[in-house]
Amino acid sequence: MLVRTLRATVAGTVTLVFSFLALRTPAELFAVAIRRQWPEAWFSGLIVWYADFVAIGFSIAIAVVIGRYAFKP
Repeated sequence: MLVRTLRATVAGTVTLVFSFLALRTPAELFAVAIRRQWPEAWFSGLIVWYADFVAIGFSIAIAVVIGRYAFKP
């Protein structure tokens, strides 16, 4: 049981890091495109932060799924 828990934790953590690194660049490019389209919008200054938070959310969701899959026997 401990080995499966450790394996699931390591798999989830590694997946979290790699998926965030893979999603961050497209999210920031999308944010820059939105910022160029609507430079006077209220969210224009923080759009990169919002895009990073969305990438973090997707990364966490992917890591949870992979961790649960790795926990199954």
